[in-house]
Amino acid sequence: MYKSKMLLSIAIIVLVSASCSPGNSQASPIPSPLVSNNQPEIIELGPTVENVWNCGDGGGIIVKHPSRSISTNYSVAWEVGGTTGFGVIIGEGVIPGGVSLAASMEGHYQSQFSSGSEQSTSWDLPAEPNTIVDYTLMWRETWETGYIDVLMPNQSNTRVNVRYRTNIGSEMIGKSVRSCNDSQVIVAQPTQASQNVQPQVISSFTQEDINQLLGAGNWHCIDGFPNSVSIDNLPSGFLVQSPFIRVDRQDKFYYAGETVLGGGYATGWLENNLPNNNCSMEQPQITRTAIDQLLGTGNWYCLDNYPTGVKVRDVPTGFIVQTPAIMVDKNNIRYYKGQSVPSGGPATVWFANALPNSECP
Repeated sequence: MYKSKMLLSIAIIVLVSASCSPGNSQASPIPSPLVSNNQPEIIELGPTVENVWNCGDGGGIIVKHPSRSISTNYSVAWEVGGTTGFGVIIGEGVIPGGVSLAASMEGHYQSQFSSGSEQSTSWDLPAEPNTIVDYTLMWRETWETGYIDVLMPNQSNTRVNVRYRTNIGSEMIGKSVRSCNDSQVIVAQPTQASQNVQPQVISSFTQEDINQLLGAGNWHCIDGFPNSVSIDNLPSGFLVQSPFIRVDRQDKFYYAGETVLGGGYATGWLENNLPNNNCSMEQPQITRTAIDQLLGTGNWYCLDNYPTGVKVRDVPTGFIVQTPAIMVDKNNIRYYKGQSVPSGGPATVWFANALPNSECP
């Protein structure tokens, strides 16, 4: 009998040991590598017009490298049994224990486009001296689909269908050149790759159309920039739409179809020149001497990405916006010609023409 009890104890120990063996347990779901369907989907984001101004007296060629701000806030979308979501993390409410798809999708999707980033292109857009060149670019996203099988602790499989962005690119579909002196337009042929693309249609619009979008008295024409307007206070949740092709706010560009958080000043770029424009079309020469007289020697510096503006370190006492300045931005308020700007502290001063690099201090 003693021998029988000992054999029974040994059997129990063996069973317990087998049940605790690491080879027979799985603590969390394990995703397999991504399987792609190899069926890319091309989504057109629409055209943008890139303006390259070279009306200063620097004498050299100006080259612009365009970028586009991506409004979507994700690069991966997933679906599990009818439940959908975004990103590479699936919570335990969908898959018990939760799972990360990051390792499975490593190298497949463009994670750097995940949150309103700007995508640069390989385009070099030059403008010869004394010319204004408008380049029309068509922007596209590439998305692909596939699936990831997730091995569950009970050894069953759960399939996760995924859709992920792989690329953002652009194609040049048009180019026009204007002389700084007479604004004569010279239309250039599109590149060979875009011969089958329909030319961009420039719609007609009125100032009342702009009033309907922004509110009467909430915007101004801008000296030297006939195809743009200054916006005093952008409406909340503003959708970029005709007659606007782009809105610039807080160093970010928003294009047609994108929504801009409202509040504060902004600059809107139009499909065509503003009708019945009361502002000056001239672009006077901007020199270091003129800016020194306006702001004070050693009190300002050039802006790397904005050749038509400079940063003043300390606004002079009694400063009034006057020629050659066309407007001043300070503390989220925009001041126009004839208006007084509060003294002290930094501000951005804008001009109707680009300051040549040779004139920067």
